[in-house]
Amino acid sequence: MPSSICSAISLLALADSLYSCGNYYEAITEYRRYLFFDPSGSGAGYAWYRIGLSYREMGEFGRALEAFKEARMYADTEDERERYRIEEALVLMAQGRWEPAQVSLLHVATFCRDPALRRRARCLLGVSYLYRFNWEEAERCLSSCLSPGDPRLERIRVLLGKGRTLELKSPKKAKLLSTFLPGLGQ
Repeated sequence: MPSSICSAISLLALADSLYSCGNYYEAITEYRRYLFFDPSGSGAGYAWYRIGLSYREMGEFGRALEAFKEARMYADTEDERERYRIEEALVLMAQGRWEPAQVSLLHVATFCRDPALRRRARCLLGVSYLYRFNWEEAERCLSSCLSPGDPRLERIRVLLGKGRTLELKSPKKAKLLSTFLPGLGQ
């Protein structure tokens, strides 16, 4: 094994070790060092993926999104690319950017060949619909993630039924209340 390959592998091992200890900033430095020496090698997608995870752990969502996009560009397989797309959608969801997250998750749920990734995308899509108060779509997605006899499915349906009866804020009612007493509609 040539020494450059050994040093690249050891850089990834060091970066992974730093990541697992919670030293995300240092891990990013080592992943970037690996990318400096082997920018388009077989581990480039993985390195960008781990950089994205590190940034996400540190709460730097913009940088995490950039890293996941790079990871998708350098992914070795289509399944890796779809896994990175799911991680990108999770960051978008953390930012409250539901529409682009749903588009990414729909892409994976529709076109990915790996059934486990499709299932995960459908579950996360169901969660995104919950946050948008779209109870019917949430039930459809979450039901497709579970087997028909699963006891959790009935609990989900009961909770979604309660969600449908929630009194959500009404802009018309808020406007009317604010007319009589400013600020009351909030």
